[in-house]
Amino acid sequence: ADVRTYRDAVIRLRRNSGHATQTFLQRQTANAAHRISDTTAALIFVPTQAFFRWCRSEQGYVDHNPAENIKVAASKRTKGRPKRRPFSVEELTILFSAPVFTGCQSLRRILVKGSRQIRNAHFWIPILGFHCGARVGELVQLHLTDVHVDGDIPYLHITEDGAGPPGSDSAKHVKSEAGVRKIPLHPDVMALGFAEFVSKRRRERSSKRLFFEIKMGADGQASTVFSKWFGRLMDAVGLSDPALVFHSLRHNAEDAFRDALVPQYVINKVIGHDEGTTSGGYGHGVSLEVMYNAVKAMRHKVSVLELLGVS
Repeated sequence: ADVRTYRDAVIRLRRNSGHATQTFLQRQTANAAHRISDTTAALIFVPTQAFFRWCRSEQGYVDHNPAENIKVAASKRTKGRPKRRPFSVEELTILFSAPVFTGCQSLRRILVKGSRQIRNAHFWIPILGFHCGARVGELVQLHLTDVHVDGDIPYLHITEDGAGPPGSDSAKHVKSEAGVRKIPLHPDVMALGFAEFVSKRRRERSSKRLFFEIKMGADGQASTVFSKWFGRLMDAVGLSDPALVFHSLRHNAEDAFRDALVPQYVINKVIGHDEGTTSGGYGHGVSLEVMYNAVKAMRHKVSVLELLGVS
């Protein structure tokens, strides 16, 4: 009964619960629309099951696991409605017409329309995600040494090389072996001045990280902090569909590759997906030049250059 009570309380936790000083009870809400998702609730509850399993199987503290058969039931999803989906043409136009991209009031009021162009992490990370399909965690943790913009083929190196301890400002984590890769940068990204931005950051030398202004969250992940900000951006421009998240840009990138008839094995290499075949582990894999040609061929349905008035 105690475990069920705790499980039900976890399900009632409020999304974006506010200050860390709030108690567990204060973070709950009776409004189901404002609660965390079933998936998030399940992730929070799983350690409880693991703890009691350890108590019983490894330590003998209890005779049975009281959490063994208590689960967080997932809500049924209507078929044909994916949990995440790509942005439509209209939604991309709305997103990249936001003040953070076209002109804002100030660094502190980056979501309010104005005349200032502030090209920092909040500007570049969504643009990079749209043009190369990288995960938000891969982008926000980039070190300056991971960014190569001076050669014939500019690219990002997604790697754990040079990573600091978990939770530190220089920590890095790559999801899988397939995630370790080089991602060529789209010409439109370079046309927007990305090389100049990187050069400026190198001169500042205030941090190993390219996007140092995105601080680490309570969970030790900078991606958590940026994802929450991206959610506020989406709210500010009126894009409220919960199926639209930063990861949706990854879906858009994959579609842009497919529309250009890029072979799936090349897409997988750029996106960072495991091919799932024996032959995929043979040889050196797809060359940087082939991937660069694939990136240049991407058929995006919206031109960020045109939306920002860059010729």
